[in-house]
Amino acid sequence: AAMSIHPRTTKSGTVWDVRWTDNGKQRSRSFGDKEQAVAYDAERKRMKRMGAFAPVEPSGEPLSKFLERWFRTGQWATTTTRNRAQLVDRWVVPFIGDVPLRELGRARVRDFRAEIIRAGSPPTNTNNVMRCLSAALGVACDEGLIPVNPCLNLGSVPTPRAQRRAYPAEVTDALLEAMPSARDRAVFLLLLDGGLRPAEVVGLQWKDVDGDVLTVYDSIQSGDR
Repeated sequence: AAMSIHPRTTKSGTVWDVRWTDNGKQRSRSFGDKEQAVAYDAERKRMKRMGAFAPVEPSGEPLSKFLERWFRTGQWATTTTRNRAQLVDRWVVPFIGDVPLRELGRARVRDFRAEIIRAGSPPTNTNNVMRCLSAALGVACDEGLIPVNPCLNLGSVPTPRAQRRAYPAEVTDALLEAMPSARDRAVFLLLLDGGLRPAEVVGLQWKDVDGDVLTVYDSIQSGDR
């Protein structure tokens, strides 16, 4: 609808009213400076021309409230949900849960990462926290609540290379002999020679064995596939 700028005299001086009609309702906003009023009027006209493609105002919703909705609508595996919930509850909400989405710019997110590192978050955990936060803010961006995902291209925290040690054959043979049952020896060999992770061993079923070939299809963590 049409907009216009009107000067108005008050006890403290002249103010400039920007007036327009929105869905049949008269609206206005006052400015103490004419240039500000003209700029606001021009911006609203530009937004009107863009229609549905106009940029959305960043949301003032606190991050914690958005994360609650993110978890309610997320369709993830049980283990993914549990892992993300642990990261959010321990490392995200206590530090920036009350921060409005519109204030979570790149600098604030970078400061947050530094905060959790100072609080004792090791490099691998820190990178997992940032990946979780990035996934959430990516959804917020898709919903138009923020213009961009501030976590994108932030880079990872360097992680120290794991120190691997090879055990001599007599040590692994002694460990194998010490196993109390054939089941334990089978698990030990799957881990040692097969390179399987513990969760992958727990997830094995007889149908995964085809002759001399073992195919890993699943893994189980804390009782969940």
